[in-house]
Amino acid sequence: MREKYFLIGIVFGLSIIQNGKIPTFLPEEIIQSIFSAGELEPCLAELQNGFQKVGIYQLACQLPMFLCLLRPSQAEMLTVKKVTHLLKPEFSGRRAGLSLGSVLQFTTGADNEPALGFTIHPSLTFVEATTSFFPSANTCISRITLPHPSMDCSLPPKEKLFNLYDLAFCNAYFGHV
Repeated sequence: MREKYFLIGIVFGLSIIQNGKIPTFLPEEIIQSIFSAGELEPCLAELQNGFQKVGIYQLACQLPMFLCLLRPSQAEMLTVKKVTHLLKPEFSGRRAGLSLGSVLQFTTGADNEPALGFTIHPSLTFVEATTSFFPSANTCISRITLPHPSMDCSLPPKEKLFNLYDLAFCNAYFGHV
């Protein structure tokens, strides 16, 4: 199966070059072996050849700090703060004052992630609507509850639904308006 490792090296290298997912699961001793001169096991030699084919091996040899990208780190973990930063919502017209921070504040009472993170991770639950589609939240347990249509309660028109959500998320009354 060693010939497969050549292809794996190419795929990993192309993923890195094209701003894709970086393979951060290789053990440190494997990373050191692949990106150093010396005798390698056949599979690792093929992996190294794959990295050479796309230029990643040469880059790592010229810039050893590059190998830091291949090591696991806390920086790659997705947090609420990162999602808020990455996902810039575009609200139409009347939603101009609304942000993901507004939704987070409605859910938790905080408009961004605390420096040490949330003690209780925010959560989202869906419940069958009985009379209303008005969202609610329990800030004590950082949970937002969104109703979905049921047999007894059908989805309101889009404009009415967005008005309910706007009213809820633009008011920071700890989950209730």
